[in-house]
Amino acid sequence: MTQLTEYYRAIRRESSLIAYWRMGGSDLAGTRAIDFAGKYGLNGIYNGLPVSRSAQISAVGNEIGSFSPGSKEYGSEGQNLEIPDSVPLRVTGDITIEGWIIILKERFTGWIIGKPGEAEYIAAPYCIMLSEGKKILFAMGNGVSQAELYSAVTMPLSIPTYFAATSYRGKMKLYINGVLSESKAIGAQEIKDNKQPLYIGENGGNLGGSRFNFSGLCGEFALYNGALSATSIKEHFSIGRQIIYRKPYYTTYDLPSYS
Repeated sequence: MTQLTEYYRAIRRESSLIAYWRMGGSDLAGTRAIDFAGKYGLNGIYNGLPVSRSAQISAVGNEIGSFSPGSKEYGSEGQNLEIPDSVPLRVTGDITIEGWIIILKERFTGWIIGKPGEAEYIAAPYCIMLSEGKKILFAMGNGVSQAELYSAVTMPLSIPTYFAATSYRGKMKLYINGVLSESKAIGAQEIKDNKQPLYIGENGGNLGGSRFNFSGLCGEFALYNGALSATSIKEHFSIGRQIIYRKPYYTTYDLPSYS
């Protein structure tokens, strides 16, 4: 079994999986993104035709690898992946969003994945963004206001980064490279879906202009209607890191825990 197959199987065995966009070379003719979850057929359309390429990356120490063969590179206005709105995407309760990114350019705030609201940079009900300070922002809201959770550390350029954002019983958590970075309670914030499409790479609107383009590569994005355990998140990062750097990172796992 190849490590890519192992990663694919690790994602697919999660019972709460809704959609899984690999954004790789197997996408049809480069214009349609296949949903590999095999449940709801939530395929997407590439707008502006983001570039498909295997990026040689800056690595840790002397390690060099390839990130998600055929991953999509975003960065120009109008370049995004659009998944039409549907009931399974309207997750307002427990949730997990995970994926791999490579930031190629330091710029303003960038939309990584999510559903926008009336203000197109506000989550309705969820989104992941890259802040102007190169921190990952996980937000849940009603399209007008949102609860925000920022990573404790800034993200590096040209190096693959794994993120996982969860909400479980009103508590948001953000993991970077398999490790819990920050957590906070949603509190009184209303979480509401506005029946907008889900966008990857850019938020799909004109209010933000190029300010909300994400400049980088995206791959192996998955959405769940439940909160993955810290153990599952660590495992997904571990397998993905082995694919990229060709060596083990984590070799043991703790028992599942929920909070």
